[in-house]
Amino acid sequence: MLCIPITADTNEKALKDIQEASQLADVIEVRLDYIPHPVGAIHELPLRPQSRPRPIIATCRPTREGGRFDGPEEVRIKLLEQAVELGAE
Repeated sequence: MLCIPITADTNEKALKDIQEASQLADVIEVRLDYIPHPVGAIHELPLRPQSRPRPIIATCRPTREGGRFDGPEEVRIKLLEQAVELGAE
């Protein structure tokens, strides 16, 4: 099984990268911590099962774990909960 991470820094690039990755990947990982304003951007990503080319997992790593998210932990958790509500694995 091949999982390709998407580390785009804009929604537009993330959408393009998701389409390209879907040609090879079995699963796509969207790194929300790479997107500058993920709270607003999450609704534009194809997380719903009917709108995505492959299963998508959403991750949001804080800086203490080597990621780029430097906001409050409550916001990070809420962002991940929203991703699940929208259909991410």
